[in-house]
Amino acid sequence: MARKRGRGRGEVRDAAKPFYLQIREQLLADYEGKAGERLPSEKELCERYGVSRPTVRKALESLVEQGLVVRKPGKGSFVQKRPKSKVKAQEGVVVFVPGHWKIEEHNHFYLTQILAGILPVSHERKVDLNIVNFVAAECRAKLDRFHTHTAIWLSPYHGEYELMDELVGEGYCCAVINRRIPDARISYVMTSNTPASAELTGLLLDAGHRRVALAGMVRNTDFFMERRRGFLKAHRARGVVHDPALVVGKSFSTPACRKEFEALLRGKDRPTAVFCTSGFYYEPVLQAIERAGLKMPDDVSMTGFDEMPGISVERGLTVASQPLVELGRMCVEQVLAYRKSGKPFRTVLEPDLMKRTSVRAIG
Repeated sequence: MARKRGRGRGEVRDAAKPFYLQIREQLLADYEGKAGERLPSEKELCERYGVSRPTVRKALESLVEQGLVVRKPGKGSFVQKRPKSKVKAQEGVVVFVPGHWKIEEHNHFYLTQILAGILPVSHERKVDLNIVNFVAAECRAKLDRFHTHTAIWLSPYHGEYELMDELVGEGYCCAVINRRIPDARISYVMTSNTPASAELTGLLLDAGHRRVALAGMVRNTDFFMERRRGFLKAHRARGVVHDPALVVGKSFSTPACRKEFEALLRGKDRPTAVFCTSGFYYEPVLQAIERAGLKMPDDVSMTGFDEMPGISVERGLTVASQPLVELGRMCVEQVLAYRKSGKPFRTVLEPDLMKRTSVRAIG
């Protein structure tokens, strides 16, 4: 239940949300459309909300950084007068991609495939599309610069969810590609992970393998955890107990994964098969198999989640192929409908199972 702080007129209601964000949201609501009006002083706000001055200052600084409030020395803080844009705020869409991805490079398979779905729709629907790297401190400024209240996040990390929550609370339209978001107000289009992972693991178990390694489990990342869930589900369905020692690649490091898998393959009771939770792990796993003097699939069978250019088809890997182009296309289509209806969407697409030659039956 809500709780109060202090005896001022304002209330801090949500104990789960930082107080400065609640104050910031209340000021936005109280002074909406009041360009040029002076805000209460820091002291007055402290008394109103029953919080400390650093908390109030942080709320005001957030508004200043957005360009919503301007501070005038000796006079106070004022609601910023903003020039009318010639472009309607709803016309554009900004696509945020992870900050470390290089947008200008055309060899990023995951990104280029999703953009292959996004770009034709935006062109057909005459949407002003802008693709930028995500930097938290610059997010609102970029949305304002491109005159839009609509943002699509491509494979965001958990640290970005709080900002999405703030934006939705301010009336922005936010959608996500390939992440499951717990906030019911934030839409997403994603690939189903658990059933396909269970099926890929089941192919190995049904071929007689009982020591199946799991390559790739990054803690607290939803799709890795869902794929791990499918891996374990397949074992339980067949009455096979999985050895937790057969997990490698926890640190999302290619060299570390290779060394860990090499060590497993040198062991007395080595794994005879491996399921990779991401195409990121194909190369280090294959390298480890070769360095151990073994062959795939003669000595070690292998399945994985994702197509990986230059590896999965060429090496005959049996994989779950994500419908990346369709994810991009569908997200833009649905986000345009969403900002008209105001109804968030939840769309889950099934990957295609590509059976090749990487699974060998054993006695």
